[in-house]
Amino acid sequence: MEKKYLRVYKMFDKVSSKVGKTIGSNKRVIEMFLVALILLQFAPFEVLGPKLNSQLQSVLNPVLNPVKNIMSNVYMRLLLFVVLVYSCCMRKDMNLFFIVSVYFLVSR
Repeated sequence: MEKKYLRVYKMFDKVSSKVGKTIGSNKRVIEMFLVALILLQFAPFEVLGPKLNSQLQSVLNPVLNPVKNIMSNVYMRLLLFVVLVYSCCMRKDMNLFFIVSVYFLVSR
């Protein structure tokens, strides 16, 4: 019985270290990408006037719609949730935690 638990522990440790290395090496990219999506969500494009706003939306929508569709995928949300839990509980990185948390709140 102990061998089984030891194997599970070793497997968890191996997966945890790989997840940690992946998140740690891409932390800045993840933060910048989510910050850009949050800023685009709150950008006051209406201030530009109706004509310029519609032109800007026609340029941005072909890029943003596929990105929003990918980000709303259940597996992408699971990946972000893993990043959220890892940044909070294992890495103690509150910057990444708050950025991912705000993204989850904004994307609903």
